[in-house]
Amino acid sequence: MRNQRAGIVAIISAVACVVLPDAVPAETLSSAPDGAQLSQNAVWTTRKILAFSPPSTYVPANGYETNTNSLSCDQIDDRAKFLLRQLGARDISFDDRDCRSKGKNEIVTIDLTFSVLTPTGSAGNTAAGAAVMAHWQTVALKGADLGTCAFLYYVTRKVLPTFSTKNVKLIPTADCARIGVGLYAQMLLPVEQGSAAAR
Repeated sequence: MRNQRAGIVAIISAVACVVLPDAVPAETLSSAPDGAQLSQNAVWTTRKILAFSPPSTYVPANGYETNTNSLSCDQIDDRAKFLLRQLGARDISFDDRDCRSKGKNEIVTIDLTFSVLTPTGSAGNTAAGAAVMAHWQTVALKGADLGTCAFLYYVTRKVLPTFSTKNVKLIPTADCARIGVGLYAQMLLPVEQGSAAAR
C-alpha cells in the first residue's frame, strides 16, 4: 500500500510541475460549485456520446481529430468500456453499426450511452434512480492504460465534458509521454468506488 500511495503522490507531483491549460471552458463542464463538500448526494444521469472515434496511435498534440483507421470495432468498444468504468460510469451500451458497416480505410465511429453521477439538483439531470452518496476523487490515467497518450487527449476533450468534473487538465501528448499521465481530473464517484480506488 505504501508503494501504491508513493506512486500516486509521484503522479500528482509530476502533473503539478507541468503548466497545463484547462481542458475546456468552465461553462461547458458539469462542475461542482466552488466550496462543494467532498461528500454529497448525487443521482445517476443518462449521457450519450455520438461519433466516438478515438485516435489509435501517438500523434502530435494538435495533429488529429479522428482515428487513424487501424482500430477494429471490437478494440474501440473495449477501450471505451474500460475508460468509462475508470471514470465511474455504469449502464454502458454501444451502437457500433456505423463502425461495422465501414470499409478498412474509412473512419469509423461508435455511439455510447451510459450513466454518470451528477450532483443532486443539477440542471439537465435525467435521473435514473434514488440519490446515492458520492465524493470527489482524483483520477489520473496513464497513456499505457488505454493505448496511447493521443487517446487520453481525445477523451479529455470528447468524453469528460459529459461527466461531473473539477480541476480537469488538458495534457498535451508530448507532456503525457514525458510524465506518463495523459488524463487528470477530479471525478464525482460513488463512495464505494472511490474507497476501493484509494486502497
